[in-house]
Amino acid sequence: MAQRLVRAKSKIRAAGIPYVVPGTEVMASRLDAVLTVIYLVFNEGYAATRGGPLVRTDLCAEAIRLGRLVRSLMGQQTPGEATGLLALMLLHDARRDARLTEAGDLIVSGRTRPHPLEPIADRRSATVGSGSFPA
Repeated sequence: MAQRLVRAKSKIRAAGIPYVVPGTEVMASRLDAVLTVIYLVFNEGYAATRGGPLVRTDLCAEAIRLGRLVRSLMGQQTPGEATGLLALMLLHDARRDARLTEAGDLIVSGRTRPHPLEPIADRRSATVGSGSFPA
């Protein structure tokens, strides 16, 4: 994957394509594709399809960061889909540690253990709709 990114960056540099954040008038037309990619990144982190650990916290954190970034870039025109996706990711991420045993194996649904930070994380996802983003 890293090599693909290096090759893609080289092609972009060679083609002279500038990096610019699109204006808000163009963002709306691209939002569905952007949210889909963010959702796919989160899903891969939440339940990795290959290699290593079942949960990749780095991917979950990056998807949440990108979801917050999209909301901040959209400003007052943030569609409900962006807010909903961020809330969904925060809610699922709040239960991340309760889904796994100490060895990193998946716990069957309904038998997960409570996590001491759950109430805090649940409040985080609940405040997304109000526009506030606790750390």
